[in-house]
Amino acid sequence: MLTESSYESKRLDRDGLKMGDKIEFRAFLKRKTVFELKRTKLDFVTDGRLSELSQASVKLLGQLGKERLAYRLSVVECMTDTFERKSRYLFESLGTRPFSINGNLCLKSYIFRGDKIKMGMNELLFQVPVDEAELFGPKLSTSVMRSELPLLIYGETGVGKSTLAKKVHQQTSTGRPFVQINIASYSPALLESELFGHAKGAFTGASRDKKGALREANGGTLFLDEIDSLPRETQTKLLLFLDNKRVRPVGADRDFHVECRLIFASGQKLSRLVEKGDMRKDFYYRISSGHEIEILPLRTRPDLLRELCEAYLRKKGVRVSPSLLDFYQQQCWPGNLRQLYSHLDKKVELATGKYLEFNLEDESLLEHNLSTIVQLEEFRSLQEVKESYIKRVYLKSNSNLTVASKYLKVAPNTVKRVVGMAR
Repeated sequence: MLTESSYESKRLDRDGLKMGDKIEFRAFLKRKTVFELKRTKLDFVTDGRLSELSQASVKLLGQLGKERLAYRLSVVECMTDTFERKSRYLFESLGTRPFSINGNLCLKSYIFRGDKIKMGMNELLFQVPVDEAELFGPKLSTSVMRSELPLLIYGETGVGKSTLAKKVHQQTSTGRPFVQINIASYSPALLESELFGHAKGAFTGASRDKKGALREANGGTLFLDEIDSLPRETQTKLLLFLDNKRVRPVGADRDFHVECRLIFASGQKLSRLVEKGDMRKDFYYRISSGHEIEILPLRTRPDLLRELCEAYLRKKGVRVSPSLLDFYQQQCWPGNLRQLYSHLDKKVELATGKYLEFNLEDESLLEHNLSTIVQLEEFRSLQEVKESYIKRVYLKSNSNLTVASKYLKVAPNTVKRVVGMAR
């Protein structure tokens, strides 16, 4: 019977291949197929080995010349170091020909979701990965997607408001224009021309006609980010467009009819701007008369954060330790998705292998975490501070209970109890 360490056992419990997972199979010179794992034993063989094995659960491999390949995916019984029995999926060679798993040659290996195996010119991808874009954002109903009413998206910086806007556009207006304008990036003098266009000679420097974002988005979608930065004067002109669907460029003597869906995004509630007098009431009521969606920050969605990390890193061909994912789930991520992906990109760039674990790069997140807590005026109890420190030492000890407990001068069970709270 195979044995496994407590660390390996936790990884397999969380990320090991399971019955019902999907497998992508690409045989040499054949089209790829995706199937659901419904068996405890599955053989992958070339024609020359087919007669030697049970044909009831066989996938046929393509071959170069007369090569004879045979491999088996099967459930095996294992024993943990705490004498607990577990069932795991093991992939092994049935001969002397090794296989490549995530770039490493092996004769036998446990299988984790996301693993990629090559058998000669044949490939297997276990648990076909979900793209992080499919995980992202609230699930919108068909009526919201297809509606012609304005869509107003709220959310902190970096939560992915523009990603959601593009997602809505792609699902309803494929092949039509998608135009994005960040209101805060333009001065009031230039913004009107950028939105509505201008006629040649309308002002100094206007050497040619400019269509403007609204006319460029005709038939498609115009996404106005940071709508809370829109000046009151421009609010008036945009309100007229919302009412009659007509645009008059700066300095022009005629109107143009435009049909496009408007999606707005804001980092703060617009009702607050109305109260302060920075936004017209009629403009606010008009753009909020359609659908409103709020994207919650990552710190409130730890399970989603874990899935996003795994999906994002899987595309880059690397894996991440469960303990590091646990650490990420405990951070505030004030920059949300933008900060998360930038951090992961840096980790991958500086990594020496294909497996990411806690290191000095991750310690910088603790400073962001503390500053965010202070900004939110949330103060942690002494018990929470102690637990956070124990978890940090545990991670820096390569998740070794014995080493961490010796450093902290506490019993291993104390460390185990505290670390277990995060799982």
